[in-house]
Amino acid sequence: MMKIILILIFCMCLSGCSFNETPAEDNQMQKYGQKVSYSSGKELIFPDFTIKFVGEREEKTSNDWMFPQKMTFYDFEIAKGETRKKVSWSSGTGDIGPTFFTINDAEYVVELRQSDIIKGSLGDDILVIWKKNDYLDALSR
Repeated sequence: MMKIILILIFCMCLSGCSFNETPAEDNQMQKYGQKVSYSSGKELIFPDFTIKFVGEREEKTSNDWMFPQKMTFYDFEIAKGETRKKVSWSSGTGDIGPTFFTINDAEYVVELRQSDIIKGSLGDDILVIWKKNDYLDALSR
């Protein structure tokens, strides 16, 4: 009887644990400077705006003699109130860096694939968003 009780308690503890490093609940307020999982069409809510991944596209480069012929862009829609803006991120020619954007006169940074602040790979379908000043302060440390 004691074994059954211990097994039940163990199972209840496991079911309450979360093994995800990124938030899984929809409509949960996300935090700046933390890894967040994104997927197509899923709206992520940040304190100052929402962001939604709307797709990926390829474009030919103008210098195809020197660089790969195609670049992949990851497109996001940023919204704050009535303002909507398209923001695109690309690793471009191999220099994986952040994309800076402005919405309603406030400046932000989005990182994909790799973070200059978190130091390392973010993996697929993970992004980090910073307020621009916080990002620049963290870089200078």
